Amino acid sequence: MDGLFLPYDRQPRVIPVRRPFDRVLSQHRHLLLEGGPGSGKTTTARQICRQLAAAWLAADGAGAVLTDAPLLPLLVTARALAEHVVALPWPEALARAASAELRSHALADVPARLLERAVDGAEWLVVVDGLDEVPGDERERLLDCLSTWTASEPDRAARPYRLLVTTRPLAGHATALLGGGAVGHYTLVPFDRAALEEFARRWFEADGGDPDPDGADLAAGFLAEVDAAGLEELTAVPLLATIAINLYQADRTLPRNRHDLYDQCLTLLRATGRERREAARRDLARDLADLPAGPGLVDTLFDHLDEILEHLAIVRVTSRRPLPPVALDWLRHRVLATASPPPVNWGARVVNALITTGLLSRPGTGLDFIHLSFAEHLAARAYARELPAAFTPDDAGWRRWSHGAVQQDPVAMAVLTRWSREQHAEPLLDWLLAGGTRYQMTAVRLIAEGAAATLAQLEGALAALGTAFWRGRRFRLDSPISLARRFPAGPPLRAWLADLLTQSAAYPDIYVTLAWLAADRDVADREELTTRVQSAFAGHSDATTKLAAARALDAMVPTARPGIVATLREALADAGTSPNDRMLMAIRLLELTGPDQDEALAALERVLTTPGADPSTRRAAAEALVEADGDRRQGVADRLRGLLADVRPRSHGLAETVESLVAVAPEAGEEAAVVLTAAVVDRAQDAGSRIGGARVLAALGPGHRRTAADALLALAGEPDTDTDDAIRAGAELGRLGEEYWPSAVELVRRTVADLPPRRLSVSDLGAFSFVDRGLRNVLVAAADDNVRPSLQRPHGARIAGCADVESIRDVIRRLPTTSVPRVGRQPRGVADRSKSWRRSCRRRMAGNPGVCRRPGARCSRFRRSRR
Repeated sequence: MDGLFLPYDRQPRVIPVRRPFDRVLSQHRHLLLEGGPGSGKTTTARQICRQLAAAWLAADGAGAVLTDAPLLPLLVTARALAEHVVALPWPEALARAASAELRSHALADVPARLLERAVDGAEWLVVVDGLDEVPGDERERLLDCLSTWTASEPDRAARPYRLLVTTRPLAGHATALLGGGAVGHYTLVPFDRAALEEFARRWFEADGGDPDPDGADLAAGFLAEVDAAGLEELTAVPLLATIAINLYQADRTLPRNRHDLYDQCLTLLRATGRERREAARRDLARDLADLPAGPGLVDTLFDHLDEILEHLAIVRVTSRRPLPPVALDWLRHRVLATASPPPVNWGARVVNALITTGLLSRPGTGLDFIHLSFAEHLAARAYARELPAAFTPDDAGWRRWSHGAVQQDPVAMAVLTRWSREQHAEPLLDWLLAGGTRYQMTAVRLIAEGAAATLAQLEGALAALGTAFWRGRRFRLDSPISLARRFPAGPPLRAWLADLLTQSAAYPDIYVTLAWLAADRDVADREELTTRVQSAFAGHSDATTKLAAARALDAMVPTARPGIVATLREALADAGTSPNDRMLMAIRLLELTGPDQDEALAALERVLTTPGADPSTRRAAAEALVEADGDRRQGVADRLRGLLADVRPRSHGLAETVESLVAVAPEAGEEAAVVLTAAVVDRAQDAGSRIGGARVLAALGPGHRRTAADALLALAGEPDTDTDDAIRAGAELGRLGEEYWPSAVELVRRTVADLPPRRLSVSDLGAFSFVDRGLRNVLVAAADDNVRPSLQRPHGARIAGCADVESIRDVIRRLPTTSVPRVGRQPRGVADRSKSWRRSCRRRMAGNPGVCRRPGARCSRFRRSRR
């Protein structure tokens, strides 16, 4: 049954066509909404019911919201409906399923006669939540009933019901049963900024059943807190956005870092599920009352839920093992070691108890965390307890987690964050700040997550953050600005911001972003900084500056949006605007105004048809156009086919254009595969394009994965392929799936073995840092005991770990020795930034004749790289 769920990472990307809910509900009599874990299926279902109920209670247009005709909401769970729908008439089955939900809130039952017909002409919107949570055989029977109900033309008098069914993605056979023309199939997509704004507005306008007169201000305050705390990435997940908005509702603030947000989320989920958990405990105690060991079993299970959750979290982030057997094994070996057999249905009872925590859900017959990040947070708790109370760089445990955090592994970062909250973190921060850039940025992230730091450590971390900012570095977990938003407020941060504002005066696009951050952290200067941002927006024609100022101004002055929109419209109408600038401003205009902005759509069409426009620019315009208006999909696909013909003779843009074509028109997959199959074996193409083409080809389906793998192996074996490209091909091969891991390991082992001594650079093997987590875990586990303490970035050992111990030792012997941070070394201060840049500049330019070598010169090359 686990195979019923589609693996997202093995599917080609499809561009979503975003449509507002009221539009799709008006187009279809019934709806099937799919969404992955945390996508907001249950939240959406309950929000719709709450909005309809609020409209009726407020006598707002007789409940005519979301649709042209009024609807009465009725929320039922699919599990409850499946128990009754086969044997009972629909009104009776619906009444019993709805009553089960209401009884959990101590509310009265729903009488079946109320559901037999429309009420004063208003039909029922029956929201069936969680189809995927129904066990297999029951789900098939429920699907049969639903498909029979939706397939034929309805008799509105006899069937006064419209259905809205939510589920995780199911394989084609399951959802095909709901394939009638009256059923619209849609997928919930992650929140972009506009969707988050709409979500917050609707949440507060209908809060508690009555529109909140301060709803607009509350929504704006929530969004401001999201920005101030640097939580934009997390709140793109609807589940986490829902939890965050519940936290904000309590005291109008949000935690300033991820660690505290997750801690508060766990507290909220525990409090929310307390009644359900207590009810489950009473029910289990009643069912096991006749067993001599029954009371002890109940107490053991519910008293150890936190420990079981942590153990399951570790398993979840380190393997793909199913969780129910893991939970049963933990109970049997840790606290239920007894010769007597377990009670009947003990496995199902344990799963039900775990679900009451709110952290786990039941996808089909399995069990999984509601979001992987919760598993990472819980696993970090357990791992942090195993670390010594004092930081010792040479300790094996510290080597494992510190190196993992430096390589930006999210679990390792969470482990250090948790430990630094409970122990004395100053020695760890000193050690990190004495190292290279990645080590210093790890210290920055720890401080941003709430680690206590001395004044000297704060200044050193801010110096490292400033260096990263000026170099334009983008780290996988955080950008410098996002980190700065989460830094503790105080004189060091204000002085750092003031210094950066002074240094960025000649770079208005950077200045406005810093001014936005400074205005949030220093209310006294907010008015002056806002005026400067307004001046930059009005006085600069450069698209980069104008867009940066527009984003900052929209956040700093909510009433400024109409003026921003008008200015962007004028810029789009300017014939001198470049295609890339036109594309960027049109997308920003769509974000500000929604998909019905004709000027923005026309501008994107113009970019798509502009001769000579860069393929990446036209690709971005095509994707934005389809997302905004699905009716343009076919026309955009035809233009991408023409663009594909333009880029085929060149290496640049081929894989990206094919990927966009398939995303816009999935039916073009085979057509695209023909083009890519020829390209990946064409030795006239550069290696990078062939590797990228193989990646896209493999995503087109299992039938093309073998072709892509063969092409990567052939590329790596060609005599003119250099080491970097061979290792990149091996990394891409490892991404294709576990069945290709042995081939990938052998490819890299062979490449490493052919190198002369001390030729291998750690950075050569960096491509493997982005492969599947399962492969990384195999690499780390195999190499962990063989890594020298002096090895700063053990990518090489990780890769060799997939082969055998001897090859691990061989690769480690070939790796260059790198210096490790020394405790006590003073981190570089702010004043040293220019010296560091000059040294770096001389090293970069020395091998390039004709390039300016003046130390410290603010040359155009430096400015371009910073942008």
